[in-house]
Amino acid sequence: MKYSTKDLCEMLSYQRGTGSRMEMIFIRKYIDPIKPQLDRYTNRHKIIGNPDTIFTAHTDTVHPFNSHRQKVYVHNNIAMTDGKSVLGADDTTGVWILLNMIHAKIPGHYIFQRSEENGGIGSGYSSKKKRPTIKKVISFDRKGFTDIITHQGGRTCSDEFAWALAKQLGGNYRPSRGGIFTDSANYADQIPECTNISIGYLYAHSPRETQDLNHAKFLMKRIPKINFKNLPVKRDPHKRFEPTYQWNESSFNLNKKKDWWSI
Repeated sequence: MKYSTKDLCEMLSYQRGTGSRMEMIFIRKYIDPIKPQLDRYTNRHKIIGNPDTIFTAHTDTVHPFNSHRQKVYVHNNIAMTDGKSVLGADDTTGVWILLNMIHAKIPGHYIFQRSEENGGIGSGYSSKKKRPTIKKVISFDRKGFTDIITHQGGRTCSDEFAWALAKQLGGNYRPSRGGIFTDSANYADQIPECTNISIGYLYAHSPRETQDLNHAKFLMKRIPKINFKNLPVKRDPHKRFEPTYQWNESSFNLNKKKDWWSI
């Protein structure tokens, strides 16, 4: 693991309002050294191997535009601020995960998205490009410790994909319909499996925000063991209806009730 949890805490000290000077300082220090390609919106792209999976995290936080750096405290392996500012684990921890995956040479198309906190503008731009070889988009930008998101407004990934990923990831991960929005949702009209994974932060966008550093380390032990290529691809991004699958311990059972979702 190239970047330790100590490095993550240093990264969390950068308050990065969308388009701010501190966001650009952060990008130049941590992301530009991997020599990414830039698109016209200045999203950063790094491709390893011949992947069928996009991995995303976003570079901005909800801090004010004119913010600077902040002190990060750690107690019992929980990172936090002094309660006067937002920690910004949403989505600093996602950036930290992607950088470690790149260092581990895990095949993937890595996108460090701009302006997620301003409405997913960066991913809205990059999702317009047709990518016929890409079948999956995985964002690391979800609160908590257990969620593999299947719905962001509407269904964005199949239950089969979510359960297969949960099985490989381990811990208490399982599918969740409780998603709202992150960058992966913008790809869902052309790419079948688009999800978001819990990365161990709580109370995002508030001065109470925390990041569980042990969970961040757990993810970086498990992610390199996942066979992303073999994850099932079941969702049809061009259909508005699909059967809902329910999980039991041995198989999926078809529930005839239809599941309404919009793209």
